[in-house]
Amino acid sequence: MSATLPLAIDKTSPIPLYYQLELALKEAIRNGVLTPGAKLEKESELVARLNVSRITVRKAIDHLVAAGLLVRQPHAGTYIAASDQSVAPTRPTPPLFRNRNPEPPDQSIPQQGTVR
Repeated sequence: MSATLPLAIDKTSPIPLYYQLELALKEAIRNGVLTPGAKLEKESELVARLNVSRITVRKAIDHLVAAGLLVRQPHAGTYIAASDQSVAPTRPTPPLFRNRNPEPPDQSIPQQGTVR
């Protein structure tokens, strides 16, 4: 069963709709209204209930997934992430460059007419 929240979106506000939804969901998660493991409403239900576009709902959910607050499970739905789930990537990021020669390169400019 999915959790139904009393969400309100103010379409007259200068704050983007997706961000209003993102903040409302984040607040519900942080306050314990949405508990870890609870299933979130389907995107199509949120679209119909809030009378916003699917892109608006998708963007808000994408941001919360990226922040580690929500977890998408293909063909099963979107769930509130476990409270002990790390926001960090699952694999360590490899270093972009490895300095195999710790000495700085020769920065001198050769004089004209001299050969190195």
